This record gives sequence, structure tokens and C-alpha cells, in this order.
Amino acid sequence: MERRAQKLHLATGMDWTDALKRVKSLAPAATLIPEAQPSQAVLESYILSSHAWPMIDTRNPWGIRSADPRPDSLTLTFGNDVTQSLASESMGRELIRNLVPCFDEHGEVRGIPGARFTANTDGIQIRRLGMPGSITILGIPAEDWFAALPLQREENEADGRRYCHEPSPHRWHRSEAAFREPATSTVLGRHHHARGPQPGSPAACCAARR
Repeated sequence: MERRAQKLHLATGMDWTDALKRVKSLAPAATLIPEAQPSQAVLESYILSSHAWPMIDTRNPWGIRSADPRPDSLTLTFGNDVTQSLASESMGRELIRNLVPCFDEHGEVRGIPGARFTANTDGIQIRRLGMPGSITILGIPAEDWFAALPLQREENEADGRRYCHEPSPHRWHRSEAAFREPATSTVLGRHHHARGPQPGSPAACCAARR
């Protein structure tokens, strides 16, 4: 039981006492991390494929301090302890760069197609339009998120890209439409060189649910 609690502690960042309590409440053969529902699995796969290598230095793998997985949702707590080599860089900026969908003149999409973001005192919520499942990001203040959005817009525009949500806030942009129903393996296969997160880290929680 203590070994299972240690695995849960390492995989999610959960406090050891809470991990042991969770394990004691589970049946001996029960999985430590609940399997994600299909649409949720796809959303988490986009996190894996889009945010596997942050461009900034973080204390934890991918900047994730802890993860709380549910069948239809995932809460990720990020550290906001970025080593700033540039004044404009932050964990919020990194997440926007990797996750908020944008398109170029050729219709190529970067980020999570169909994802729309809401930032408030409850965290940053990610949902794909018209689809079940969600990811909540904690640890990044809403004001940091809103401050980083226009900075990343400038970078996008320099590369000939625009945010998908600006012309289509409540519907799929035409460049996103081809990605409405991908399989989990298809999402992860977008990067043929993709590697998994470090074993025994909160970043491994998403991979463990595949």
C-alpha cells in the first residue's frame, strides 16, 4: 500500500499523506489514476504534444507541480518560477505560445484546435468547443495570462499567424475544422520524435492516462 501511495505521490505531486489516504480508499486492484474519457484523452494528448518542451527553464518537468486527474477533467498546477532570461517571458506566455490555437495564411494550426480559454480567479479553464472534457490550470494569475496574450499576438503576427478565437470565439475556425475528431494516437503522432515526460513526475500523469 505504501508503494502504491509513493507512485501516486510521484505521479501527481499529491502530498504523501493525501496519497496514502487515497490509496487506502481504493480497492487493491483499482487503478491509481482514473482513465480519461475519450474526448478528455484527446484534450490531454494535445497538452502532451504541444507542451512537451517548454522554451523556458522551469523547476519542475514542463513547469507542472501537481496534477489532479478525473475521468472528465484534469487540474494542472504550474509553477510560476520561470528563470527569466527575457523580461517578457513567463509561464503564462509559454502556455499561450504552446496551447492557444492560431493559424497562418496556409491554414496551418498551432496549439490545440478548437480550444477556448477562460481566465479568472478559479484558474485558467480550457475546453474544446462543443466537446466534453476540460483542463484547469492553476498557479498562473489571470492578470499574467491577460498580460501575455497581446505579447504573444505580436509574435504571432510577425510570423503571419492569428489567434483562432479572435475571428471565431464561439465556433470552430475553418482552419480548425479538420481537427474536430482526431484519435488520441493521431494527436500524439503529430510529433514523430515525441518523448514521454520524466517518469515519476506530475507531467507523467497525462501520459499515464493514455
